[in-house]
Amino acid sequence: MYYTYIEILNKIHDEVEPIYKKYNQSYTCYRKYVKNKGVQQLPCDIRNFVCCDLYDYDMVNCHPTIFYALCKKEKLSSPCLGNYIKNRDMFLVEINKTKLELLQLFNIDNYKPTENYQLNHLINEVSLNKKILINKYNNLILPNNTTSKNPTSSKMCCILMYFENMLLERVIEKYKTIVSIPMYDGLMTTEMINIEDLNNLTKDFGIVWKNKPLLTSFEFDESVPLIQDNYYITKKRFEKELKFIDFPQCYKYINYEKNIVQTYPHKTNIEIAYKNWGLFVDPDSPLQKISFLDRYIKDPNRKNYNTFDFVPYLKENPCSNDIFNTFMGFYNKPLDDPNKDFKKWFIDDYLNKIFINSTIVDYILNFIAHLVQYPNINPAVAIVLKSYEGCGKDSLICFLESLIGAMYIEKAKGCEHFFGQYNSHVANKLVVCCNETSGTEGSKYENELKEQLTKDTLNIREKFVSSYTVGYYWRVFIFSNSDVPIQYSPTDRRYLVVKLSENLMGNTVFWNNFYKNIKDKTMMSRAFKYFMEKDIKDFHPRNSIPCTNEMKELATLRINPVFIYLYKLLQKYNFDENNEKQIDPINISSSIINKAGKNIATYIMDLQYYSKKTTGIMLSKKNDYITRKQICGIQTYTINDPKSLFDHLKRLDCKNYDENQLDFSILTEDMLSLKTEETENKNDPSDDDDECVDEKKSQASTTSL
Repeated sequence: MYYTYIEILNKIHDEVEPIYKKYNQSYTCYRKYVKNKGVQQLPCDIRNFVCCDLYDYDMVNCHPTIFYALCKKEKLSSPCLGNYIKNRDMFLVEINKTKLELLQLFNIDNYKPTENYQLNHLINEVSLNKKILINKYNNLILPNNTTSKNPTSSKMCCILMYFENMLLERVIEKYKTIVSIPMYDGLMTTEMINIEDLNNLTKDFGIVWKNKPLLTSFEFDESVPLIQDNYYITKKRFEKELKFIDFPQCYKYINYEKNIVQTYPHKTNIEIAYKNWGLFVDPDSPLQKISFLDRYIKDPNRKNYNTFDFVPYLKENPCSNDIFNTFMGFYNKPLDDPNKDFKKWFIDDYLNKIFINSTIVDYILNFIAHLVQYPNINPAVAIVLKSYEGCGKDSLICFLESLIGAMYIEKAKGCEHFFGQYNSHVANKLVVCCNETSGTEGSKYENELKEQLTKDTLNIREKFVSSYTVGYYWRVFIFSNSDVPIQYSPTDRRYLVVKLSENLMGNTVFWNNFYKNIKDKTMMSRAFKYFMEKDIKDFHPRNSIPCTNEMKELATLRINPVFIYLYKLLQKYNFDENNEKQIDPINISSSIINKAGKNIATYIMDLQYYSKKTTGIMLSKKNDYITRKQICGIQTYTINDPKSLFDHLKRLDCKNYDENQLDFSILTEDMLSLKTEETENKNDPSDDDDECVDEKKSQASTTSL
């Protein structure tokens, strides 16, 4: 046996590039077996040592699960088998059997009952359904299959292997470029596969997969140099680490274990990094030896990608085989554990304490769930958190780092880090955090923020590499101690602005427990499951933004003073209370409206630069509702339909207007009066024509606010 293993290993070492077609289907079942000698024949301990750089995937509880799926399809009663599949570990303990022992009982025809009624019920149920399924799928039984000892079970096993191989072929077809070795009800691959992707491929049969660790009792002797004279072995290792990209031409280094993605723009960088990988025969000059990289460049079968992109996903990689996706999967996987600790320490003790408002807490939870469930959809919303230091802003980002992986999060002081000349550091990010953002920065980068939030792509400028475009999926967080961290317009739908409470400041006991939990892999796996399964079908990040007092304050400060004046003027007609109310056009002299706008700007909103020219420009934007004309020699603005203008202002410019944010008590009635000097000093109305008289009466009858 020892020499058989040596023979197999020698053949593997001398083999040219491995190809899947060297596995043939058995004549007695549907499984694929290696042709001649191969890794498939090695004992697990040796195989795992030899294939330490591969990934081993296996269908969990394969045959019982397929059997159960066929029973459900044919509407056969199988509650015992369903219970076993759902609770296998507990069931095996209760019947005092190992997994292998139970499978052996499944595959015998003449079962002898025991004292364990659970086991008896299960085997009897399987035996009864076995006969029905054999009659149903008799055409799948191979001629050379039946054994004399257990003919019925042999036939059933052949049927199960047919479906097992069908499911395996699905996976091989999808991942044929990375499948190395079929392993009965599993396979070994050269690259990592997302388990959820595999589960989706076989979900019609209820089959789930697992990545088995390659455990072995053998160890490498570090004192003995590795022999790497086989080009194809070295090539496999190289292509696992580096991806050659045609455009922009570069190499992408990827390390799944350390969550690193790095760009090598030139061949020189690669040669330096891999210069100790040995010399190989030059295919063009067999007597010459060249470096591995030179040999690789000449290889017509090397793995090239047309381009690369960053397309995050929850379950299945949406990129085609010729596009290298730099998204490496989420850091956590869902843990099927009903433990409710997560809701207590994160929602009840953290979110509810720092946000207080339950509507905001719900939005934050939905926002995180949207990140997990739809990472490839840009929410087009930035969350702005205002507070003193120590209230818990940064802790929310720390939680997200532990939830999805720190490699997808970029943190920096202010906004400049994200809008500088070179930005490759934000190419593969899902969350960016602008910390300690000042009001000056918020104003400076106002346009960049607005533009970036609504983009679908991100143009990346990287040193020594042609600029390229990747998907844009940022969840932007802006943290600030400033009263006005951003420029928030009255109609803005891009920001949620919240001021955090001080409830958790200085609470050392809470914060120690919080950070202990986010470092606990089990805790965060429970959290990931919560957000993965949270119902957000009615959640739309932009349309669901709650309006906070902070947003009303910022919006009110950005409303043009003349619109505030008009809104206050029209409020006194109580259109809200009487929706059908109609009033005649209102005439306001330009001197009055200029004076009111200037006073509100100067004394209420503390604006240093405001002129009647500004008033004219702003009113010209409302020419659907307001006209300007001369009446009796006075420049006058006429509100043609006061109710329509009021509805317009309420819906748009004054949508988030909050009078409590402004102190009008410092303005006298005269400073907001609609009476003008021109009206008061004019000759008696009887001297003018009727139209002028009517207009003057209209102006004179208008009282102060």
